[in-house]
Amino acid sequence: LLPPLEARYQAYLEQTDRLLDEPSVRVIERILGDLARLRSERKGLQSERPDLTPADRGWASRVAALAGGPASIVVFRPATTVEV
Repeated sequence: LLPPLEARYQAYLEQTDRLLDEPSVRVIERILGDLARLRSERKGLQSERPDLTPADRGWASRVAALAGGPASIVVFRPATTVEV
């Protein structure tokens, strides 16, 4: 479920100006680090407690299909001029 989100975050980091958007870059880099840590901890827990692994192997693909929304959440609009 998280790989598509991670891919979107990575794509954002690759496309953004790191200097102008430094606060967002810091937050996203922290999130990506946390996701990597969570993935590692999950693997460790699954090796310690295999009984916690879901029996239904299809649940992840069903939820991923529901979460497969648009790749961009920002809509760019052309600048408008205001006459005074």
